[in-house]
Amino acid sequence: MCSSIMIDYKPTFVLIKEAMLHDRIVARIFNLKPSSIVAFDRPFNDYKLFNQWTVDIFFVTRQKEHAVFQVIENRIVPQHRAIISDQIVRLAGVKAEK
Repeated sequence: MCSSIMIDYKPTFVLIKEAMLHDRIVARIFNLKPSSIVAFDRPFNDYKLFNQWTVDIFFVTRQKEHAVFQVIENRIVPQHRAIISDQIVRLAGVKAEK
């Protein structure tokens, strides 16, 4: 018996909302499937939610300027793109530890 898993990177939904409603509120209502990839335009720190996601959800966001983190891995940045860095990080600091 042969089985295969199909991975599809096409968005299943896109949410465009008013700036007045914070991403942190909206992010908590998503029912994400394992291996989902979530991208946020604005940075926010919800360490409890990030901790839940690190089990089986991938997420991309701009980091806040004064965020405390440890770089686990520096990844190769594609040339000719507006990507400054690509890193796997571990969030650190007092709030992240809680």
